Amino acid sequence: MKRLIESQRAALALFANLAVSAVAYLVAFWLRFDFRIPPGLLTVVYYTLPVVMVLQYAAFHMFKLTRGWWRYVGLADFLNAAKAAAAGTLGLASYVFILYRESFYPRSIFLLYPMLVVGLSIGARLAVRLWRQFPHMREGRKRILIVGAG
Repeated sequence: MKRLIESQRAALALFANLAVSAVAYLVAFWLRFDFRIPPGLLTVVYYTLPVVMVLQYAAFHMFKLTRGWWRYVGLADFLNAAKAAAAGTLGLASYVFILYRESFYPRSIFLLYPMLVVGLSIGARLAVRLWRQFPHMREGRKRILIVGAG
């Protein structure tokens, strides 16, 4: 049973990290173009999105953000998220400059994307921490006191 719960948590963490990178990338483009991405650039976004997700997940893994207890998030996690965002953006920039040299690619994405990755990844971890830290705010739980244990 414990192994099943751990595998479910790992799958949820994988999904959350991939979602953070995808949402940050799409929102960066939406912000850059005032929520109206030009149709010609949409194909570039859709072709680069899977690469962005893989590169960012690899950066998260390199800086140990794919494992651990999200309820104990702290300053070290913030610094690792900033490093992972920088590494993922560097990988993205390399990919874009090598393969999309001839087409238009907005350079402002390289500034917006890492800020959104850090904000969303730390925001998700802080949300988990707040949810775990304040159990009295969740409905349907009864508080108990165990006397004589230990």
